[in-house]
Amino acid sequence: MRSALVGRMAMFALPVAIAAAIVAALLAARAPPERARDGERPHAVRVLEIAPLDVTPRAVGFGEVQPATTWQGVAEVRGRVVERHPRLEAGALLAAGETLLRIDPSSYRLAVARIEADMRVTEASIAESAASEENTRRSLAIEEASLEASEAELERLESLFASGSVSRSQVDGQRRATLAQRQSVQQQRNALNVLPAQRAALEAQLLRQRAELDTARLDVEHTRLTLPMDARIAEANAVANQYVREGELLVAADGIERAEVAAQIPLGHVRGLVAL
Repeated sequence: MRSALVGRMAMFALPVAIAAAIVAALLAARAPPERARDGERPHAVRVLEIAPLDVTPRAVGFGEVQPATTWQGVAEVRGRVVERHPRLEAGALLAAGETLLRIDPSSYRLAVARIEADMRVTEASIAESAASEENTRRSLAIEEASLEASEAELERLESLFASGSVSRSQVDGQRRATLAQRQSVQQQRNALNVLPAQRAALEAQLLRQRAELDTARLDVEHTRLTLPMDARIAEANAVANQYVREGELLVAADGIERAEVAAQIPLGHVRGLVAL
């Protein structure tokens, strides 16, 4: 009975095994599924060509027109106004380089002449000092040679006095002459030592006079008030024969080359300008 049962089970297992083998073979022979690749999807678009265009940002504001350059003519020297431009009035348009006012230069020219004369005196004193130094050197050489001769004579007389050939009075007289010659040499040396210091003082004086001369010449130039640019006269305060002082405002002018406007612009317009 047991063998019959085993036979029936074998008959059932054989078809199952055959079916499993067939399924496995089919699965092995089938190709694997293809993977779908991701890609860009085409889209329809419209193209519009834009030409470049210059845009000037603008904003409307209000303000006062002011000159970019202003000038004030201030008196740098004192004196009487002897010349005035015939068109020097407020509102007049004048060109650069025109003489607006001229102050009397007489006193300043006299100061220049006086300083120049003083300089010539100082220069002559310097030349005299140099010549005196040279003469003193020559005199010193002569006095030193005389001193050598006097000392030699004194030594000779002292030798003769020792032998009794000359008297004491002769020796004393030569000694006094030698002392006097020594004093003369010393005086020449003292004079020679002082002369360079004197000449240095004269040269310093000459330098000071030259500086004073430059100042005086500038004063002469400052007697003339000239317009430095093309301008419109804003103020004209000086008149002919008027006495003016240093620091006094004589003329005020506004340049006409360029003007500026301090405009007040609404904030909304300003934001548009900043965005651009």
